[in-house]
Amino acid sequence: MKPYQKHVFICMGDNCSERGADGSHQDLLLAAVEQAVGDGLLGRGAIKVTQAQCLGACGFGPNVAVYPEGVWYYGVRPEDINEIVAEHLVAGRVVSRLLLHKFGETMPDEVVRDRVCGMVFHASEAVATFVYEGQTHYFCSDACLAVFRNDPTSILNAGHGHHASHGPAARVHSGH
Repeated sequence: MKPYQKHVFICMGDNCSERGADGSHQDLLLAAVEQAVGDGLLGRGAIKVTQAQCLGACGFGPNVAVYPEGVWYYGVRPEDINEIVAEHLVAGRVVSRLLLHKFGETMPDEVVRDRVCGMVFHASEAVATFVYEGQTHYFCSDACLAVFRNDPTSILNAGHGHHASHGPAARVHSGH
């Protein structure tokens, strides 16, 4: 079996589902990939499509991530799927109007990460903020804020989004 060239993840977590992600995203993506294979634009097995429970960028969903490039698309609507397949998967060009982030590049200033759970969202959508040692930290929930307030030094030293080491925080986002 030949390895696939690109792996596409479609977020189907609760927050993305509330923002419009459903099985039709995956169905449309699979159909568009099959059409590109049938048209001779992609080799059979070149693209693997995986439904993900949560990609961690809930505030931007529905999200689609393409690897190995590490390109993350946000706010993807069913009508965007064919464009992602034609432009990115077939032609190798990023669909800039849907681009949230590309691996190795700096996140835009308005995009923040909850230091407890690792969720990524617009700063304007933060449920809570907390200034610690002169730096503002953003949180997706009061529960994450409480975990951070309890031991900010340990969380900051562990890096952001490593909630598994923080006991109760691992349970905060079981619904994502």
